[in-house]
Formats: sequence, C-alpha cells, structure tokens
Amino acid sequence: GVQVSMAVVEQSACIDAPTEAVFEYISHPENSKEWIPDVIESKKLTEGPNGPGSRFRFVTRAPLGLPVWAESEITGMDPPRRLEFCSTRGVQHCGVWELEPRNGKTSVRFRITYRLSGIEAMVLRAAGLRHFLTRHVQGSIEGLRHALENGKPKSEPRLEAQVVSEAP
Repeated sequence: GVQVSMAVVEQSACIDAPTEAVFEYISHPENSKEWIPDVIESKKLTEGPNGPGSRFRFVTRAPLGLPVWAESEITGMDPPRRLEFCSTRGVQHCGVWELEPRNGKTSVRFRITYRLSGIEAMVLRAAGLRHFLTRHVQGSIEGLRHALENGKPKSEPRLEAQVVSEAP
C-alpha cells in the first residue's frame, strides 16, 4: 500500500476581540490572503453565502518560493464557535477553528491535520516543511490577532509584551 504520514499542527491564542468578530473574519476564507502570511491567492469558487459546501482555492508560497495550491471546502460551521474545512484538491488537509468567549476576548484554537503520501512527506522533510506548516498556523493566528486588534488603542503595554514573548 501507499505510505501515508500525518502531520498535525495546533496553536492557541487569546485575541482581544469579541468572538463574533473573530468568527466573521475566519468564516471568509476568500479573504485569507489579506491576513495570512504566505497566502498569495485566495478565491471563492462557489456562489451564495459561506457555509458547509462553500469551496475556495488558495495558492501559498512554500519553502524555496514554490507556489503550492489547494482547494478546500467548509465542512462544518457552528457560528460563532467552530469552523471546519477539508481540502478537495491539492495537498490533503483538514482544519478546525475553535473559538471560546472569555470576558469580551476570544480564546482561539487552530488545528490543521495534513495527510501526506510517502513522496510528499519526503519532499516536505527535505524542504523543511514541518517548520513551514507550523509557521503557517502560527502566522494565521498572529495575522488574525493583528487584523482584529490593530484598531485598538495601545493602552495596554502588558499585551504587547505578551505578544513579544510568544515569538518562537
């Protein structure tokens, strides 16, 4: 049989924005190139409001500057708590965003599971892809935080110090 390996990347953070606002942001994957680093193209392929069955195409700049593309669809949506998606073409992956309200802020958990064929896994290891995938997930969370907190007055130096200490 074909060798398949799994890579799971997960990241959590607290974002200083209401859960509804965070959900509104993540539930429009067609805008992800605006806030996820390395995403150079994000496009909606289906009509109508976003929900289960909505499909999207993404092009991501991978290691060595190679463009990697994938199509995925929303497979589950429970506003404003949970959003799930799975790839339909390209690199096989499934992901889930989980949001939890915390005193006007939002605790965010983002997890992506990649299913890689033997060859893909080999290439990925050679190209330092595990690091890339981790950075992608981390970048998604940081980008989300930046987009949603950016308009806020920087009256809390504590918050900035916290962000700095989270850098890998």
